[in-house]
Amino acid sequence: MPAVAQTDHGNLFGSVEFYEKARANNVKPIIGCEVYFAGGSRFEREKRARDETGYDAINHLLLLAMNETGYQNLMHLVSKAYLEGFYYKPRIDWSLLEQKHEGLICTSGCLSAPIPRALEHGEKDRAWELAEDFKRLFGDRYYLEIQRHGIDAQERVNQELFKMNSDLGIPLVATNDAHYLEHDDHEHHDALLCIGTAANLSDKNRFRFDGRGFFVKDGDAMHEVFHDHPEAVDRTLEIAERCDVEIPMGEYHMPDFQVPAGKSLEEVMREQAWDGLRERLGMDSDEPFEKTHHKPYVDRMNHELSVIEQMGFPGYFLIVADFINYAKKNGIPVGPGRGSSAGSLVAYGMNITNVDPIEYDIIFERFLNPERISMPDIDVDFCMRGREQVIRYVAEKYDEKVPQKEDGTPESLEGAYDGMKVAQIVTFGTLQARAAIRDVGRVLGLSFGDVDRIAKRIPDVLGISLEEAIAQSPELRASMDADGQVNQLIQTARKLEGLTRHASKHAAGVVIGNRPLIDMVPLYRDAKSGDVMSQYNMGCVEKVGLIKFDFLGLKTLTLLADAERLIRNKEGFEDFDLAKIPIDDVSTFDLLCRGDTEAVFQVESSGMTDMVMKIGPRSFREIISLVALYRPGPLQSGMVDDFIARKSGQATPEPIHISVEHLTRETLGVIVYQDQVLQIAQCMAGYSLGEADLLRRAMGKKKVEEMAKQRARFVDGCKANGIDTDEAGNVFDVITEFAGYGFPKAHSAAYAYLTYQTAYLKANHRPEYLAATLTIESTNHDKMSRYIGHVRDSGLEIVPPDVNQSIQDFSVVEGNIRFGFGGIKNVGAGAIQSIIEARTQEGAFTSLFDFAKRVDGRKLNRRVIEALVRCGAFDSLHDNRASVWASIDSALERAASEQRDRASGQESLFGELTGGEWTDEPSLLELTEWNDRERLAFEKELLGFYVSGHPLGEVSAELKRYTDCTSSRAEDMAGREVRVGGLLTTMRETRTKRGKRMAFATLEDLEGSFELVIFSDPYELHHELLRESVAGAEGEGPTPLLVSGNLEAGDPPKVLVRDIMRLDEGEQRLTTYLRVRVNEPEVNRDRMVALRNVLKTHPGDCPVFVHITIPGESETILSVGELRGVEPNEALQRDVDALFGRPVTERTL
Repeated sequence: MPAVAQTDHGNLFGSVEFYEKARANNVKPIIGCEVYFAGGSRFEREKRARDETGYDAINHLLLLAMNETGYQNLMHLVSKAYLEGFYYKPRIDWSLLEQKHEGLICTSGCLSAPIPRALEHGEKDRAWELAEDFKRLFGDRYYLEIQRHGIDAQERVNQELFKMNSDLGIPLVATNDAHYLEHDDHEHHDALLCIGTAANLSDKNRFRFDGRGFFVKDGDAMHEVFHDHPEAVDRTLEIAERCDVEIPMGEYHMPDFQVPAGKSLEEVMREQAWDGLRERLGMDSDEPFEKTHHKPYVDRMNHELSVIEQMGFPGYFLIVADFINYAKKNGIPVGPGRGSSAGSLVAYGMNITNVDPIEYDIIFERFLNPERISMPDIDVDFCMRGREQVIRYVAEKYDEKVPQKEDGTPESLEGAYDGMKVAQIVTFGTLQARAAIRDVGRVLGLSFGDVDRIAKRIPDVLGISLEEAIAQSPELRASMDADGQVNQLIQTARKLEGLTRHASKHAAGVVIGNRPLIDMVPLYRDAKSGDVMSQYNMGCVEKVGLIKFDFLGLKTLTLLADAERLIRNKEGFEDFDLAKIPIDDVSTFDLLCRGDTEAVFQVESSGMTDMVMKIGPRSFREIISLVALYRPGPLQSGMVDDFIARKSGQATPEPIHISVEHLTRETLGVIVYQDQVLQIAQCMAGYSLGEADLLRRAMGKKKVEEMAKQRARFVDGCKANGIDTDEAGNVFDVITEFAGYGFPKAHSAAYAYLTYQTAYLKANHRPEYLAATLTIESTNHDKMSRYIGHVRDSGLEIVPPDVNQSIQDFSVVEGNIRFGFGGIKNVGAGAIQSIIEARTQEGAFTSLFDFAKRVDGRKLNRRVIEALVRCGAFDSLHDNRASVWASIDSALERAASEQRDRASGQESLFGELTGGEWTDEPSLLELTEWNDRERLAFEKELLGFYVSGHPLGEVSAELKRYTDCTSSRAEDMAGREVRVGGLLTTMRETRTKRGKRMAFATLEDLEGSFELVIFSDPYELHHELLRESVAGAEGEGPTPLLVSGNLEAGDPPKVLVRDIMRLDEGEQRLTTYLRVRVNEPEVNRDRMVALRNVLKTHPGDCPVFVHITIPGESETILSVGELRGVEPNEALQRDVDALFGRPVTERTL
C-alpha cells in the first residue's frame, strides 16, 4: 500500500501523528477530513443533530489536501467549522468552500453527503445541480465517490452516480468507508460506538453500522468488490499521486516581542538581567560588580547570556518575564520556579524565578544545553485565582483586536478569530486498562460487581497495559480461562485500550504565534466552555514550530497569599512580607522534625512525614534533598535508606570517588540530583556540562550502543586526568544506576522553598495559616474534615459563623478560627455583602431584630436568615438557637413594618416619637433549646461539617481502639484488609444482574469519609442493621458502626465490605481474651471461688486468664477450670473489679 489517507470526521486532531508514522513506514500520508457541510449558512442553527435513520442530519463531505496550499485551506475550513459554524457538529458551508477550495480534492462522499442524501430523498434534480456546482468549483479535483458495504441505499445511489459520470464527465473513485482496521474488529468497533453513545450492545434501537465491511481493504479486495468498475479503484492511485503535502516542521516560530525603538531583543534582555541581579544582590542600580563574591555571578551571567543569544531565545525570556511581572504588579502570586528553569541566573535576574542558582550550586546546562538545540521550557506556577487573568493579559497583548460585546464575546462570529495568536492546547483522554474494562463491561451488560472484581485484578501500577496485567496477574488469567464472558470482556477491552475517548483543554499549555494561529494549526472550540485551543496536542504543536508556554495553577500559592493577608491583620504584623522570612528559622525545622506536617506543602502524606522525621532536616539544603528523595525510584532502590543511615550516623558517608567528594558532600555521598551526574562527568572525565547533559540523557534511555560509546568516552576522559580505568569504570556504573533516579536540583530547590514557607507559617502563625488552609480546601469535604480535626488537635477552636465577626472566608478572631459566610449553604454573595456593609456602616448588630432591621431585605430573605440561625451565626447575641429560629417571622415582620412606616412618614404605635423607629425591642419567643443531635445536624446541613462538636466525639476513644484505618490515612493501606468506623450517612440499594440486592453507602469518620460497596452476601446478612443505622433510632442519631473489608485507593477511599457490626458490640465481639490481673496478697480461696462464680454468670466464648503477680519476683498465669469462656461485657468487668475493690480486668483485642 503506497499511500493512505486519514479523514476523521470534522477535525484534524491526529494529523501530525498520522503523518509522522506513515512516513516512518515509507507510506505516503494523505491529509484529509470528512467535514460536516451545512445545507445553508454555517451561521444558521439547524433543528436536529440526527435524522430518524441515525445518520447525522448535517451533510458529510470528503476533502483531501493536495499540497501546502490545500493543507492551509483545510486547516482554515476545519478551524472555522468549530469557531464559526458549530451547532451540534463543526460545520462549513458553500461560502467557505468558495473562499478556501484551492489545493483541495473533493469527493461526493458517503450516504450522508449532499448528493447521495438528495438522491435518497427523491430530489434527483437537486442532486445533479449539486454535482455540477461542485464540478464548477473544483474542476478536475472533484470525484464521484462510490462505496459498497452491502447497503441497499448505496447501490441505488451508485446507479445514479454512474449516470453522472457518463453524462457530466466527472470521474469515479471507489472507496471503502473504513472505521476499523480488520474485518474481525467489527464487534470491537460496535462496542466502541456503544461506549460513545452510552448504550448497551443488547439495545435494539442503538446507533450502529449496517454491515461488517467498514475495514481497510487491500487492492485485490477492492477490485473484487468493484469488478465492474476497475478504473474507479485505480483512480485511488491517481489521487494519491496528486497529493503531496509536507507539513512544515523543525523551525521555531518565535512570537514577536515589542522592544523600545532603537533597541534589540538582546539589549533589553541584558538590561533586565543585570538590573535585576543588582537588585537581588542588594546593590545600587549603577554599582559595578567589583567585589570578590560578585565574580561567580558575573561569569555565570555572561555565559548564560551568550548561550541564550547564540540559540536565539532572548525573545522567549522577555515574553515570560513580561507576563510574570504583569502578574506580580497586579498582586497575583507567582511560584519561585518550576523544573530546570530555576537553574538559570538570567531567569533569576529577570524576576522569572526566585532561586539563586549560584548559592545552591544549580547547573544551567540542565535547563538549556548549547550542544543540544531545543526550546527552553519555563513552566510557571500562578495563584489559582489569578491564572486566567494572566492568560487574558497575554491574549490581549498579542491577539489582533476585534469588536466585542459587553460580555467580552465577539460582536460577529465571522472572522472573529482570524487574528488570534494566543490559544490553549488540546489534550486527549484515552481508554486506560481499568477504564476500558469498566466501559466494555457496561456495554456488554455485565453487573457492576462482576466488572468491579475483574478491574480490581489489574495490578495497581501506573500506566499498566492489559497485556502486562494478564502477564502479571494469575487471578486475571484464571478468570479468563474459567469464564468465557470474562475472556470476551478482556479481549474486547484489549482492542479498545489506548483509543482516544475525548478531547479537553490541557491543564497548563498555551501557544503564542508570530502570526495568526489559524495559518499555522487547526483550531478547536470547546462547545461547553467556549475555550479556543489548538487541535494538535502538546507534542505536535511543538513539532510544527509553535512556541508553548505553561501557565499552571498552584493552590499553594493562593494559600500563602491568603495566610499572608490574615497575618497582616494581626497587631504588630501589618508589614509582614513572606518574601522576607528568615531561611534558618529554628521553629520551622522543629515542626518538620516532630512530624507536624499536616497541610505543609509536599510533606503531609504519612510516607513523606515518616521520611522527614527520620532525616530530621535542620537546614534548607536538607529540605531540598528530601524533596528530591521522596519518589518511587529512590525509595525502591534503597537510596533513601542509605541517605537516612548516613544522616543518623548509622553509616559513614563515602564518596563514589575521592576526586568528587566535594560534589556529593551536601548529600552525604549519595547522588541525589541529576546535576551531580553532570558535575561528576565534568570533574572526572573532562566533559563540558553540555556534553555531560547528553550523557545523562543517554543514561536515562539506556540504549546499549550509545552507553558503550559513553562508557569508553568517560573512562578515556578519566584516564587522561590520571584516574585508574577500573575506578573510572566503577564510577560510570554507579552514576548510570543513579542517573535514572536523580532529580533536577532546580525543581527540588524551588519547591522546597514552598515547603519551607508553608512550614514557617504553620510554625509561627498557626491560626492564620490553618484558617487559610480551610478556605482553600473548603470544597473538598474529606480534606476539610481532616483539617478541622487537625485544627482541634492543635489546641485551636473552630467556631461557627458569627454575624458580627465573620467575613467571606475563614478568619482568625481572638485566636480562634471563625467560619466564613461563604461556607454557609443558601447564603449568597449579595447577602454577604449586605451583612458586611451594614456592620461596617453602623457597627455591630445587637440582636436578631436589629439585624433584620438593618440589612437589605431584598438580599437577605427568610431562607438566608434561617441558615444563619441554624448554623449558629447568632450565638454571640442569643444563647438559644431554637428561640431565635422561632422569632424569625416576627423580626422580619417588624423590620418590614418599620420600613413601610419610614416610607410613609408615620411613627410607631409602640415606640416614642423617634422619626418612625421603634425603641422598645420585643423579647425572643421562649423555646427549649435544640439538643446536641439537632444542633449538630443543622450545622452539618448548612456548613457541610460539624463545628461545635461531632456525633462521634463521645465514642472517639472506642473508634481509635477498634479501628486500624482512618479516611485521612487510607492511601497507605490500599489493598489491605482493614476495619473502619463511623456513621452511615447515605445508602443506595440496587440490584445485581442476577436480581440480588446490594448497596452503595457513605461512612463518615472523624476525619472524612469512605465509600462502601456492600455486595449481595454481606448486604443480605446486615441490611436491617444498615437501614436502622442510616435512619437512626427513634429520637437518636445514626448508630456508629464498625466495618471490615478490603480497602481500595480513591477519593474518597473505598471499602469492599465483608462484615459490619455496631460499635457498641465491638468490645464484646472483638475481644480475644479477658485478663484478670491481681497481686498475690489479694488472692485467697474465698475470693477465687467468688471470682469463678462471677465468671460463670456471664457465659460466652471468650477465654479468661488470671494473672497473679508477686511484685518484683514473678507472674503466674492461670486458666479458669470448668469454664469454656465468658461474654466480655461491661457488667462482667464491673462485677469482677468490685470483687477486688479496684480495676483488675483487661480486654485484649
